[in-house]
Amino acid sequence: MHNEFPDLSIKKLLSDNFYTVPRYQRNYAWTEEQIKQLIDDILDNCKKEDEDPKPYYLGTLVVSPRQSPMDGAIYEVIDGQQRLTTLTLLASYLTYAERTHQSGNGHWFSGINLGFMSRKRSSETLNAAHNGDFHDNGNKPKPRASFTEEIVDGYEIIQRLLPQRCLEKNVDKNDFKIYFFRHVRICRVTVPDDTELNHYFEIMNNRGEQLEKHEVLKARLLEKLAPGADQYVFNKIWEACSSMDRYVQYEFHKQIRPDLFSTTWDNFLPEDSDELFQLLEKQYMGQSNDDENSKPSLKQLVKDPTGNKGTNLENENKGDEEEPERFSSIINFQNFLPHTLSIFLEDGSVALDDKQLLDSFQRLIDKGAESIKAFGYALLNCRFLFDQYIIKRDATEDEREWSLKKLHQTEQGNPSYKNSFSEDGGFQKEISLLQSMFHVSIPSRPYKYWLQGTLRYLYTQENFTASDFKEYLEGQAKSFVYNRFLASKPLDYDELIFINQGRPVESHLNLKKTRYGSIENILVFNFIDYLLWKEKKEEDAKVRDFIYSFRSSVEHYYPQNPIDGNSLADEEVLHSIGNLCLISHSKNSMLRHHLPKAKAEYYLKQKHIDSVLQHEMLLMADEWSTNPEDSIKRQELRIIVLLENQRP
Repeated sequence: MHNEFPDLSIKKLLSDNFYTVPRYQRNYAWTEEQIKQLIDDILDNCKKEDEDPKPYYLGTLVVSPRQSPMDGAIYEVIDGQQRLTTLTLLASYLTYAERTHQSGNGHWFSGINLGFMSRKRSSETLNAAHNGDFHDNGNKPKPRASFTEEIVDGYEIIQRLLPQRCLEKNVDKNDFKIYFFRHVRICRVTVPDDTELNHYFEIMNNRGEQLEKHEVLKARLLEKLAPGADQYVFNKIWEACSSMDRYVQYEFHKQIRPDLFSTTWDNFLPEDSDELFQLLEKQYMGQSNDDENSKPSLKQLVKDPTGNKGTNLENENKGDEEEPERFSSIINFQNFLPHTLSIFLEDGSVALDDKQLLDSFQRLIDKGAESIKAFGYALLNCRFLFDQYIIKRDATEDEREWSLKKLHQTEQGNPSYKNSFSEDGGFQKEISLLQSMFHVSIPSRPYKYWLQGTLRYLYTQENFTASDFKEYLEGQAKSFVYNRFLASKPLDYDELIFINQGRPVESHLNLKKTRYGSIENILVFNFIDYLLWKEKKEEDAKVRDFIYSFRSSVEHYYPQNPIDGNSLADEEVLHSIGNLCLISHSKNSMLRHHLPKAKAEYYLKQKHIDSVLQHEMLLMADEWSTNPEDSIKRQELRIIVLLENQRP
């Protein structure tokens, strides 16, 4: 019998049938964050040491047959074209060397089986990627203007990220390739050819909302608590903390804020879970602990699968809406939870990946009611510290800026925001720089180990100054760089955070890890920018105003394939860290083949600098253009000395 929902390996998916993307589908739009998440998810499953590797399921590809479903069928892609395009680009990159070696003959992936209706340029771009036109192989690439920019960007992101992430996760690239083609699988769902697609999309978009993992987890935790007050209070804490883009004080009524957060709203007062639960019980129950009749049931507290909130008294729980939502958190609630759990349990082995959320919390569930209440206290405390001392985006400010502010009630009773460390002068800027340095280097939510360490520091310190906090963040940065990314013997994150507690230990630099293609994490470049900022901020206004942004492309300052054709003969020099800096992917694509002088003419006109390291190199563009090899060697020595001087 024909299987209408075949479970296909990636090799099978990309070598059988033909898929076409209809014109009503949007253009390819996956960004680096989405591509990186896909690669990391595959790597996490690939590196598990099983003699019989377990398959990793990507989900579904929904298609509609344009011909009869048999060999040679053509399928119209209804849902999943972004993932399918990315898989095609990933396969093109992974098989490039083999197909080139065999002159394009005899390899199963000899051609693309994906096209785009009414988008000839997109189809041609995908085929060009398969042919290696954008592969960094020493050949001068074709002009990008003739191709679809987003697809070219996708291929180049894969080309840069995959080797980097394989190094970071200690997975051989060939092992990744074998696992990718054999064990990564996707379910192809075929809708009948007479399906009314508009009706299909309406059903897909309006179906009942499913319970998210953190909602399932909340239900499991509430089941362990005594019905009534304990369940109600824990639910209140949970719901208040889940609104990550709003200061947590606003989630409590103004009458109780002084008891929880002091009269100025900027101190967390309860000493333990007993005190916290008693405060919230008095405020929100307004009745004797023995009167259970009017207390909400567990079913009323937990969002049901249809998306109904029941009667969890959400509006009653909240205070006055003094402030609109203007802040954006750097992490969501589902990823915030494992951070708090690891801090509460003092256990660095808790997985920060929210896909393992339910498994991670099973240990807490098994501990019972008192431990769950104690975790509720830790959750609210950590969330308060997160709001007060961790960077966020502020929609009312310059989009370049990172916000680091406390919520504070003035003597007149009005809410206001003030710098978290305004009383300590210049430390506000340094703390914001250090946190944003970590965030832009490691934007993926499941891998924010720096945030795990930072929250743990804040949670375990009874008192700390801005100077103390800055010193911790600097130490953690050095620990990550020297004891992991540039170390001869890298340490695990749990050792860096829970054993060494963010303090760097003596190490030796592995200089091979400073070369192009071997740099494990762009934090190395961002840390160099921080060191140069400290050194140059008083003498250069542009350096003083430097702010970290999302830059992920490693640029050869003297290009690999210069526009004038005069390539450097010595690849050791070409790929050394003295010739590298970090810029945005779009700017790298625009000027990647231009000589230093032309790059300087463009970048030095800009109001703000993207990189302190690049800015320093741009100021010496004349020297670089006339004598690049000597300039690169001098710059390499300067960077190595800079790193050595900070090494523990």
